[in-house]
Amino acid sequence: MSRAKSILFLTLLPSVIVLVLFAYTYAKKWTQKDEIVATAADGTQIHGIRATSGAVSGSSQSLAVFLPDPAFDRSLNSRSIETNAGAELEALVLKRGIHLLRYDSRGTGRTPGVSRFVPPGILADDLMKAGAGATTVIAHGDSCATAALAWKKGMHAKRWIFVSCAYSGNPVDEWASRTFYSMENSLMSEKLIQTCRKEWSAFRKDLRQTVSSKSGPPPVVPAKEGESPDLMVFRGAMREMAYDQKAWTREALDFDVMRTIVQMNQKEDIVWFVPEFDTVTVPSEVEAMKKAGLTPRPLFQTDYFLLQTDSPRRTSMERIFFLKSPFTRPSSSALLAIADAVK
Repeated sequence: MSRAKSILFLTLLPSVIVLVLFAYTYAKKWTQKDEIVATAADGTQIHGIRATSGAVSGSSQSLAVFLPDPAFDRSLNSRSIETNAGAELEALVLKRGIHLLRYDSRGTGRTPGVSRFVPPGILADDLMKAGAGATTVIAHGDSCATAALAWKKGMHAKRWIFVSCAYSGNPVDEWASRTFYSMENSLMSEKLIQTCRKEWSAFRKDLRQTVSSKSGPPPVVPAKEGESPDLMVFRGAMREMAYDQKAWTREALDFDVMRTIVQMNQKEDIVWFVPEFDTVTVPSEVEAMKKAGLTPRPLFQTDYFLLQTDSPRRTSMERIFFLKSPFTRPSSSALLAIADAVK
């Protein structure tokens, strides 16, 4: 091979590898088993898979439902993150003689819709329809709130498993708390964080009145010279919450997730798993739930996404490099612990 051809080959090789990996991922997604597991009241068809255990041991009547964070599909994958933890959890649950249902929340996988700001009641109704008859509900991330609301609306299960979540109030305040925690982890300037906190405080004070009003949004205020682009993004998120996503905000303001989970803990069998290196869930909210009477079970060397890690990834760049690494794998010990907790 000539020198020119060798250089061309080495230049094109990375692009070819990326294309092959993309094609593999795309093909794997669209060749996986799929069925419509429920049809919502608004006609939305919920896609997923009911995996049936062929094991002799275990109760053939036991059915677990795995519900990842609403931003992820049934395998705990998103457009930017691929963990496949859901598929690995499925294999472990089936070995225990228990059937497992995994489904795509709205706007993820093959279920149509938009995943951002789906009103809590709609997500809870989807769970109640798709997971009817489940003996165990496994909820991850913000889907813990979905499971709690489904319980409040009358869903029954022998056991509720919450993973990578904690709350101190309603989803609106939890969003703010998590946003500020992310800002601190991303090493944003203290001045920017304080400005955002101040603007949030004023915004939050009038939020209920704003979402109850029929008035439209005010004109967008242009950024002043020297203002951070991150501040404009934060203002845009508040604007979206107040005017574009009023249905979500109205419901979220009236749903005290922590109080509901505390009530569940007094009446139901709850297992609460807290990953050792979760840099998404706010530590103060974990402490709030502990003080309210819930006992966490640690998932050692595991992050929010149920991936194996030996240290926390706090900044955005650390997370990106970790999540995109070909050596990143789901935490086997965490998935085993969750599977062992299923009834």
